[in-house]
Amino acid sequence: MKESQRFLIVDDDIMVRSVLQALFDHHGLECTTAVNGRHAVEKWEKEDFCAILMDLDMPVMDGLCACREIRQQERKKERNHTPIIAVSARDMKRGKAESLEAGMNDFVLKPFTMDELCSIVFPLAGLEYSNMMASQKVRSTAL
Repeated sequence: MKESQRFLIVDDDIMVRSVLQALFDHHGLECTTAVNGRHAVEKWEKEDFCAILMDLDMPVMDGLCACREIRQQERKKERNHTPIIAVSARDMKRGKAESLEAGMNDFVLKPFTMDELCSIVFPLAGLEYSNMMASQKVRSTAL
């Protein structure tokens, strides 16, 4: 199990942050939130996270710029690699390509199933995940 099991959820939409935070709380995973990329970088500089779930399109600083900044700081400060997962409604092909190019580790398309998200998140926390929620789809238009 990883030393830090705390996640950072980054999204400018309060509904998305609330849904993801409720999911994490339900499974006993600790998380904190940020409302934009600049806020995420500031939190990352002060805390260790086992992973970051980051929207791509946000005001102040978008997720791609935030990821690039974090990757640059990891190299500069010789800090451990923090997995960053894009969670976005962008076109799958374009969004995934841009995310990987910026240094993100994976891409989850909104709306997503709980199984899709948990199958990525749980291993990052050092936990196993069975697809008990495979058919549950997040239906909010905000996602």
